[in-house]
Amino acid sequence: MLGRVPLIREFDLLALSICINIWLARLLFQKEMPWGNMDSIRQHGWLGTDGYAISWVGWMSPPSRLLAIGAGMGLLSGGVAMGFREYLAPLAAQGMVSESAAFVAPLIFCWGFSAVMLTMLNFGQATIQKAPVTHCMAIMGAWGYLQSGSLVVAMVFGIGGAFIEELTARMFYNHGSNHLDPPAAGIALSTFVMNILFKPEFLNLGGFFNF
Repeated sequence: MLGRVPLIREFDLLALSICINIWLARLLFQKEMPWGNMDSIRQHGWLGTDGYAISWVGWMSPPSRLLAIGAGMGLLSGGVAMGFREYLAPLAAQGMVSESAAFVAPLIFCWGFSAVMLTMLNFGQATIQKAPVTHCMAIMGAWGYLQSGSLVVAMVFGIGGAFIEELTARMFYNHGSNHLDPPAAGIALSTFVMNILFKPEFLNLGGFFNF
């Protein structure tokens, strides 16, 4: 149903549906709006973090760390996408793999790697537990490369993914009484941004970024 709604269908619909279900649960069972507990918002500010004390992944939230981690994951994801594309593009041209597979495999490989990294976050202790959560950065870095052919663009979009992920955490997670997955919210929003930037019916900026 969401896929039939103009503009809404430009979001990642699976990620968006996860967010909608959590918002509904928050409303029905916690009596809160999507942005969370109003007392916490009044005390700390909607996008405030109380010195990162109420942050989703507080050690990662300072802008300098988001910048470094986003740049690193953007480059890694873009580099992996470059390798995949160089291998899969000739196979797709020969009809040995589908065009969609040749695009999706490099797009999601580092997203899967980001999921594996969560084992350190869930089972680690002390400094070992400080594993970056990089789903949104990985998707945007790979997508940026696939649309532009540039690792510089991959790095820039990886940084963008880091800040979008943090923004959605501050908007919907930090003040909430139930869990809303910031990577899912970040991927939903970043997919919308990427579609608006690159789809021919919108800004169609793929050629502009190709340097």
